Amino acid sequence: MDLTPKEKAEQIYISFLTIFDTDDEDHYIDTVERICKKSAKLAVDEIINSNPSLPETTTETYNSLVYWNDVKDEIESL
Repeated sequence: MDLTPKEKAEQIYISFLTIFDTDDEDHYIDTVERICKKSAKLAVDEIINSNPSLPETTTETYNSLVYWNDVKDEIESL
């Protein structure tokens, strides 16, 4: 995984944020940001839940789960 959890969180969040044109509607930017944050977290939850049911003790599975949970935490802090 080339991006840090923080970089991946920002990338996912921004991809949702660009769906909305907030330039003309500054009064609803907070609402749009909350929607984007929730959407990004839902996307990460889907990734976490789609991991194969391998034992968490395998290094690859454990590292993947740690990475995506870190991404989710970083989304929350945006």
